[in-house]
Amino acid sequence: MSGLQHHWDTYWQGKGGESQAVNAPEMARELAAFWNTHAGATLQGRGRARLLDLACGAGVVALESARAAQARSVGLQIVCMDIALEALLAAREGLSGADIVSVIAGDAGALPFAAGSFDLVFSQFGVEYAGLDALSQAPVVLADGGELAFLCHYKDGAIYAESRRNLRVWDAVETSGLLNLALGLLEAAYSADEGTGSQEGLHACGVAYRQAAEQAGALAQNSDGEAAQNVLRLLGDLAQLIRRRAAYDRDDARGWIRAQARSCAAVRQRLQDMTAAALDTGQVQAVLAVWREQGVNVPDPDALKLGDDTRPGAWLLKASRT
Repeated sequence: MSGLQHHWDTYWQGKGGESQAVNAPEMARELAAFWNTHAGATLQGRGRARLLDLACGAGVVALESARAAQARSVGLQIVCMDIALEALLAAREGLSGADIVSVIAGDAGALPFAAGSFDLVFSQFGVEYAGLDALSQAPVVLADGGELAFLCHYKDGAIYAESRRNLRVWDAVETSGLLNLALGLLEAAYSADEGTGSQEGLHACGVAYRQAAEQAGALAQNSDGEAAQNVLRLLGDLAQLIRRRAAYDRDDARGWIRAQARSCAAVRQRLQDMTAAALDTGQVQAVLAVWREQGVNVPDPDALKLGDDTRPGAWLLKASRT
């Protein structure tokens, strides 16, 4: 397993099919409705079609496309491709009722399909993570009469701004060394309880931990968003664990803090990846220029707004082959 595949498998472990790159339920519902409507429009008049859900994640796009196809009595052959095996397992489970579904583990930058293999090529907040070359080459697999539609992260848009806010909070947690200090304080407290550690050592660990907790807590209290809520909850859980340590097995308590550290690191990495993958106007225009060189029809990009936010939430990039 490559390092990149391991990274994305770690992200998708334990995640269900409800969300792909977005956490707010109302935004997820809005995106699902978009794909149901868009897929329905592109499937209209087709008896059968072949769909590639590229960098599919949990298969949200494929699922809404399958629902649109069923409503129009269109036979839809679906291929879900993602670099993460865990994502593909979630996608296959969510699409268990669809007619024909294949899942393929692979890199969106090295598609294992012949030119013209698909009538529809869709992606939601996925293919841009594989880089501009992957985006640029995607229309190669589009068949005559086929249509491509990608929703991609919009740099400086609404989702990007929220991700940046959340990332600042998790960066503060990492910089403060909060969880390492919590583990140190826990160990010092257990040792002091057993009479094998000094009160001076316990006091020093307590001072260091409280400074880190105050730093992270102050930023969280002055921020909004999911990260701030999660950090405040984490601080409360850590305080309770250390205060009531006698009620917990020492190894279990250690393990819980270490698991929290891994979880926080994974969330932080995800936010870093998301903000790095977001596309600016120049990058979008460069990709569309390559598409036009490949002989596909490319309209101007659209900026999709989500929810009540007036800022764009995503780029909508489309192409068709006549």
